[in-house]
Amino acid sequence: MVGVDAFFNQFGVLDVYQNGALYVTYPIYGNGTSTVGGTLSLTNISKIVVRGITDPAGIGFDDFTFSVPADVKITNARVSGHLNGTTQNALAGADIALNASAVPSGFAGGTYSWTFTGPYALVGGSVNSSSVTIRSTNAGCSQRTSPIPETELLHRGRLRLMRFCQL
Repeated sequence: MVGVDAFFNQFGVLDVYQNGALYVTYPIYGNGTSTVGGTLSLTNISKIVVRGITDPAGIGFDDFTFSVPADVKITNARVSGHLNGTTQNALAGADIALNASAVPSGFAGGTYSWTFTGPYALVGGSVNSSSVTIRSTNAGCSQRTSPIPETELLHRGRLRLMRFCQL
């Protein structure tokens, strides 16, 4: 936090949420400078809230850096299990419905971005939604990368490569 004028006094409160529930609250104290930082060694943080700011001139925020242990699973109603890292066959011209879900579910929501290679037509949903339906317009294989969820914590998920081959 930057622009801190409460040099050694408490000037705010930090609430840490794990798996969507309040886990712990920390008081925030000045350290004698105008910049205050800190490190938390916790897992499954789903949200942080800075509240109760009493600094006379207010404070600013610089970088919050963290790793979110979320993953994106891709499913299709016609295939059991997750599709991540698999090769699946589809009939030429068949609609391929893909659904993305964040795991754990506490990271659901946010925005998505699907990308595809090879000739295809978007026939349902949107490349910016959690569900999309495509139709390959060419025999052979096309590749699809999984969506990139941006949770409220602005975390980008890992890319997974999956191929759909037409018979």
